[in-house]
Amino acid sequence: MFGSSLLLISLAQAPAAPPSVTLDFVLTSSRGEAPADLTPAEVTVKIGGKVRPLLSLEAVDTQADGRDILLVVEEATLYGIEKVAIDAINKAVDSLQPRDRITYASTRGGKAAVEPGADVTKKKAAAMVVGPGELFSCLSDLLLNIETFARRLPRGRTSFLAVIGRGHPEGAAARAEDEGGCTPRRDAFRQTAKIISAAQINLHLFTVDHTARSEGFDTVASNTGGQSSLLTWSSSDAIVRALMATRRVYRATLAADPAAHASPQRVEVKVKRSDVKVRTSPTLELHPSPLPTKK
Repeated sequence: MFGSSLLLISLAQAPAAPPSVTLDFVLTSSRGEAPADLTPAEVTVKIGGKVRPLLSLEAVDTQADGRDILLVVEEATLYGIEKVAIDAINKAVDSLQPRDRITYASTRGGKAAVEPGADVTKKKAAAMVVGPGELFSCLSDLLLNIETFARRLPRGRTSFLAVIGRGHPEGAAARAEDEGGCTPRRDAFRQTAKIISAAQINLHLFTVDHTARSEGFDTVASNTGGQSSLLTWSSSDAIVRALMATRRVYRATLAADPAAHASPQRVEVKVKRSDVKVRTSPTLELHPSPLPTKK
């Protein structure tokens, strides 16, 4: 009884942990594996133009914990080039670390069918239903799918969302009166960008084509903080390369700032290492909050 009383007093006097936010970033190096021994003294984080001291810096062990990888496959758009996509997906599955978790999601038939598992992913890819004829991606629907899956994935750079499709030859509307339908409105891009930035996941769009990336996928990537690549008959390993580049993940913890601007602010991360590139979310909100919901 006496010991229990002391424990209760000790717990009551323990100071509450200060509110904090985390920022994930990925390191890559042209020499191969990026450094795994980064220290807080080597990292500078600016939020809204102001240097923010780190409370902690953690190297995330993606081999031990695994990554969550979701392939959103626009099957209907892959008529005549589906074998390129199948080959790329098979290579991606074969490149996974033992604890990685992969899920195949087809956008055919309206609501996406989600199937988890490496073996399932290969089987679903081999059985994909394409066409009829040469169809292009509906960019407005694509943004909605990206938002849906970004909310489902665990927050952080250990999550990887890949879109695989033919893409679209055109990007955003040049004039406000041309927006609508499959051409996203400007505020739609901003909404998706906010969700991706808050989720801090890796977003990558892969155009399956003979020679060139689609302007539509490039536009979505550049407006949402994602990346875009090309899958062709002669080079179908872009998904593998993108997955390799997300293996070295760091998680910085910073103090929350209730006095900061309420909207997400621009992020800058610099590392004192040569030949190292940093990829992180373009913005961060210094008020801890759940992912924004669709209005």
